[in-house]
Amino acid sequence: MTQLFRILPSALLILVLSSSVASSEPLNVAKDALESGNLTLAETTLKGILAKSANSGDALSLMTLLYRTWGKWDDARKAAQALAKSPGWEQEAAVAHAEIDLATGRYDKVVTALSPLIRADKPQCALRWALGRAYLATGRTTDAFDVLDPMADFYLDSQITTAADLTYLGQALRSLGHFKNANDIFSEAAKADQTYLPALLGWGELFLSKYNYRDADHTFKDVLKQNPKEPMALVGMARIDIDSDNDPSKALERAQEVLNTIPNHTGALRVVSTVHRYNERYDDALVAVQTALRANPNDLDSLAELAAVYYLQDNSKAFQETVDRALAIHPRFAQIYAFAANAGERVHRYKEGIALFERALLLDPDLPDAHIGLGIGYSRMGNDEKAEYHLNLAHSLDPYNVRVFNLASIFYDSMIQEFELRDYSGLRFRFHKSEKEVLEHFVAPAVADGKLALDKRYRFEPEGPVQVEIFPDERLFSIRTVGLPRMAAHGVCFGKLVTARSPSEGNFNWRQVLYHELAHIYHIQLSQSRVPRWFTEGLAVHETRVLRSQWDQPMKIEMARAIRLGRVIKVGQFNQAFTLARSFEDILLAYYQASLVAQFIDETWGFEALRSMLVAWGDKKTTPEVVRAVLSVDTEELDARFLQWVKGKLSAYMTTYEPYVADYSDLARHKSAADNNPADAQLRAEFAMAQLAKGDSKAAHATFLEAVQIDASNRLANYMLGQLALSADNTDMAITYLQEAVLGDSESISARLSLAQALITQGKSKEATQHFESVLSIDPGHTEALVGLATIAMSSPDEPDTWQILGRAADADQKNAKLAILASQGAGKANNIERMAHYANLALEIAPFNGEVVAALATTKLAQGQAQQALSDLSMIVDSVREQKERALVALAHVKLQLGDNVGAKDALDKALKAIPNDSEALELMRRLQ
Repeated sequence: MTQLFRILPSALLILVLSSSVASSEPLNVAKDALESGNLTLAETTLKGILAKSANSGDALSLMTLLYRTWGKWDDARKAAQALAKSPGWEQEAAVAHAEIDLATGRYDKVVTALSPLIRADKPQCALRWALGRAYLATGRTTDAFDVLDPMADFYLDSQITTAADLTYLGQALRSLGHFKNANDIFSEAAKADQTYLPALLGWGELFLSKYNYRDADHTFKDVLKQNPKEPMALVGMARIDIDSDNDPSKALERAQEVLNTIPNHTGALRVVSTVHRYNERYDDALVAVQTALRANPNDLDSLAELAAVYYLQDNSKAFQETVDRALAIHPRFAQIYAFAANAGERVHRYKEGIALFERALLLDPDLPDAHIGLGIGYSRMGNDEKAEYHLNLAHSLDPYNVRVFNLASIFYDSMIQEFELRDYSGLRFRFHKSEKEVLEHFVAPAVADGKLALDKRYRFEPEGPVQVEIFPDERLFSIRTVGLPRMAAHGVCFGKLVTARSPSEGNFNWRQVLYHELAHIYHIQLSQSRVPRWFTEGLAVHETRVLRSQWDQPMKIEMARAIRLGRVIKVGQFNQAFTLARSFEDILLAYYQASLVAQFIDETWGFEALRSMLVAWGDKKTTPEVVRAVLSVDTEELDARFLQWVKGKLSAYMTTYEPYVADYSDLARHKSAADNNPADAQLRAEFAMAQLAKGDSKAAHATFLEAVQIDASNRLANYMLGQLALSADNTDMAITYLQEAVLGDSESISARLSLAQALITQGKSKEATQHFESVLSIDPGHTEALVGLATIAMSSPDEPDTWQILGRAADADQKNAKLAILASQGAGKANNIERMAHYANLALEIAPFNGEVVAALATTKLAQGQAQQALSDLSMIVDSVREQKERALVALAHVKLQLGDNVGAKDALDKALKAIPNDSEALELMRRLQ
């Protein structure tokens, strides 16, 4: 959201310190304290100065700025009134009064006080910027232009040269839409005085408003190097945390740091409200934003935040009252609708968002944010014509918006020409021309099958057109999906549209990803776009598990640990577990637990209950109301019953020994305990864990050694010394320590896995196998143990059960096409055609552009007596194969030879042998032909 009404707390610093500060030692102390964020010291020092010289203009000006920074508006007014009585400080006092009135929403008072002071022949930058903001806040854009635009002429006449005046000019240019010129001026201001923080703050805000997070980040960090407590820089960084880094938890920390000093800081309070809104904790969001509005009842940005919260609460009456309140201040404040639409987008309200953006354009037909929103919204509805129209219009209105440029210029004007739309079985697909044969042949039918299955399961046919778009370039996928070139997901669902990365990457199961995203379509539409994130994510994971049990990706050890530590997520806190996660592992665990909740409901109340919950959310019920209406329990009982159920599911893991460094974060406590008990090896080892948690691995290693010197059998020390030795590639030492670590009273899955891997590197396969099998006795589907056994089995490929070991590993590891290929080949040699086909198809679901995979599939078709189908498959896709194309060509030769096409077989072999001239299989086929 473009925010034109920010107050830069240090903006008058150059005015108040222009001359006499340098010669006044106490004033320098106050100035330095203020610039470093030590407001208490600044206040004490200034009070001391004023006790001796009550009319000191320098001190009063600093005192005014101090209280403005602090948000103590009554004290600031008193200081400004005293400043007005100091000879020669009248204009500075008028500006100070205006800044206070702007911060508290008294815009008309600013206009009344400042408009008579403007002179046509003077730059008066501070006056003009203050008055201009008052006009802008009340929608008087023509008056704002008349006041602000002449500043450019004064600049051209070389009357604006100081960092302060250049900063005011930069702010004016930005507010008038001259973004490139504003960027140039902020740069000039920063060069004029590298210590003048308002220039950097204004520059950072400009970058932030154009989604240029990288430069905004650098600029705000430059501010924080000089003043680590600068509130506007901390708020700016918090907005980057939210909008770019997806780290609301960090944003909340920064906002709270500001609020600890300035409890009524509107920018920080809006950050808090935003984070609560993202967590769907709307009552908490209201508390924060209403606190901001008590500080400034007419702050348009805060009113927009308030309206967004009411909209997400489905409180249409309060939403409209807030809109009317904002429009009474600024009759053309269309941004309030655009902001609500963007807030709705985060919770799947894509269709409603289009209507809100259209309402925004009724107030302001040239609002860039509305055209951006409509462009993105229509693209997600499958309407490329309207999407392109609005994005191009947005780009013409705001050519420096990075997101718009990416979507309009890179995607619609350029890259989209490389794609084709294809209809298949009631679905619409967008495939890259270089991949269309493979995707249309394999992916489109699989997606269509998935949709039919979900139609039947949910007794619902989604509103169309349902469109699936697959992108061979990760950057383009990200731009298409969010408008910015950085996104880690494999797929995203927008209610009707699914975007996904291409299977040509060959490192994930594309069928699983697309089925997961398809499931979201049903959840979003059945719930009228009101399903909580945690529920749709958990249910989508559950759906993939129901369709194929091997698609389960359990985190049983991590979940058991969460149970032991009392960290099982409660239903009312699930969204926070996603948005406030501290690590990627925390997010994965949130997904996993959410899927278990869906599984628990399915097993306890039946699938129909899950569907009914979606419908109930669509009736605008809250989560507690949904749980009570459908399950006939309250959320507390649901939490309690789930906990008992999941403990039973994971009973085998509840006593395993799996140390986590993150559990030892209190360094001071662990150090004190170890120091007070020098003969206790366990306390010494726990202190080492705390050192490791702080990143001091060298000290931790030394402390672990001290622990084993006290007690050579200490399990924690041996376990961690083994892990540290492994990370240093010291397998001998790792084996020594880990052999001790597996001897405890309870089993340790992680210790056995680490020990087995170390043993493999030394060729001790038999011993490694025993440890892997011990893990599998606890968890028969453990991926790492199965892959470990497969690694050992590959060294004996002719053993009769090798292919079965490889197959179990391939089923567990849904990212490893090589394992699936080897399993398919082994099953073929064992004449188990059913499993041969299973593993060939599994490989296909990971790497359909890999020649070895295509060859395995063709070989399977031959074994099934489907030579003609194999020929059809290969002929259609062989030219699209990206890796190991020669293997596909050899397979094609096999097929053609079996069908009696010796000429075609030879042609395929000739092509293959150019790449692999010494390949035994290809040469043998060529001899047969000759």
